[in-house]
Amino acid sequence: MLGERGNIFTWEYQEQGPEWWIVKIEKKISGENDETLGQIAAKDLRKAQVFKKYGLDFCCGGKKTVKEACAEKGLDVTKIEQELQQADKMPASRPVPYGDWGLDFLSDYIVNTHHSYVKKLCWIYVPMPIK
Repeated sequence: MLGERGNIFTWEYQEQGPEWWIVKIEKKISGENDETLGQIAAKDLRKAQVFKKYGLDFCCGGKKTVKEACAEKGLDVTKIEQELQQADKMPASRPVPYGDWGLDFLSDYIVNTHHSYVKKLCWIYVPMPIK
């Protein structure tokens, strides 16, 4: 259901077998979602683009909910949530399985992919002795 409809349901086991499996599924109430910006962006990079558009920090400051981050920046939370829902309708690229990678491979990927732009933009100052 999560893959098909998104994170709009809660799932609670009432009974877990072995004879009966009873699960209580409820639709989440709008505004009840307590996922952080970081969690949302990690699950769906399309939503990270919405955060970038409005200057919402989903990296270092990503421990805030959408509601908290919007309140802090003076943004209309309803508008942001609507855009996040619209992002679900955009074509998705195949998700990258970061969680399945070993730490050594993940570290190399981060350095080679995400840190390469820093090397292009930064100058390293090395003092030279005056003769």
